[in-house]
Amino acid sequence: MLTLSLISASSLFMAHAYAAPSKAISSNDNIDVTQEEIYTDEIATVYNLSLICPALLQKKDSEKFNKNYAIELKKVLPNEKNPQEAIRRISKQKDFKVSLKQIQADAKQFGDKENTKMCQEVADYNY
Repeated sequence: MLTLSLISASSLFMAHAYAAPSKAISSNDNIDVTQEEIYTDEIATVYNLSLICPALLQKKDSEKFNKNYAIELKKVLPNEKNPQEAIRRISKQKDFKVSLKQIQADAKQFGDKENTKMCQEVADYNY
């Protein structure tokens, strides 16, 4: 639940950062980039878990976390045959790096205690 909250909160903050200037799109154009922004934020949030959780979790929870992380990664990258390789490629993209930086800043504000809870929730979740 905390993970979903983090994704939702990050998505709300990021929508303004990626908004196109109002003059760039005429009133007759209906371009909805909101879903793409949320998608990038979700991927960045899941990826950030892989960066912060190993150091926050006890060794006994690492295997469970890795298994559940792989499931979460597949959820945000459902069309990829190898989500681990896909996330490595995606993590090098400029737009993704911008999104990841924001997610990391948001996670830092939560602090280690809340981040540890979130990581533990991922590790303990039963799929």
